[in-house]
Amino acid sequence: SILVAPSFPLLKPKDPSALVFAGPVVTAEAGSTVSLPCNLTGPSLSWRWIPRYPVCAGVSGGIQTIYTAMAGGAHDAPEGRFQKRLRLLTSQGTRTSVLEVQTLHMSDSGTFFCASPRQNTTPISVTITPGNSTAGGQGAGTPGFSPQLWEGFRILVGGYRPSQGEAGSSQQGAGH
Repeated sequence: SILVAPSFPLLKPKDPSALVFAGPVVTAEAGSTVSLPCNLTGPSLSWRWIPRYPVCAGVSGGIQTIYTAMAGGAHDAPEGRFQKRLRLLTSQGTRTSVLEVQTLHMSDSGTFFCASPRQNTTPISVTITPGNSTAGGQGAGTPGFSPQLWEGFRILVGGYRPSQGEAGSSQQGAGH
């Protein structure tokens, strides 16, 4: 069974009508998008990445801060591999933020987590597979944040556990 709980990501396949729920181990295709929810609150939130292949990623290894959002609306994406591929989505109702990492590369594989000054979320292990697209996702573009995805995200944040039938027939990318 697939456990759906707060702080776990929602994968967005190329077909935005198909939602894939996943636990803390996520597999996604190169060129696709992964969404990393954060249900922490505080004066600032940071998303951090521990690269699995630091040499391939061109970084020194260890924990890399890839995005920081401040309470006043200011945000910072440090120079680096993720800078132009990140999008922050927030919901005032659920006080939850989602960081989208777009146009994934295999060297993006690693562990992601969100941190406030007081605590961290559960780390999420993300593995990027080669995928079938040779265009690297550039041709199709990245689908927008669809209403179906937002509804699924609200369910996700509430800690809702879908039965097998409700989780969607597409288990592609959920990992085994």
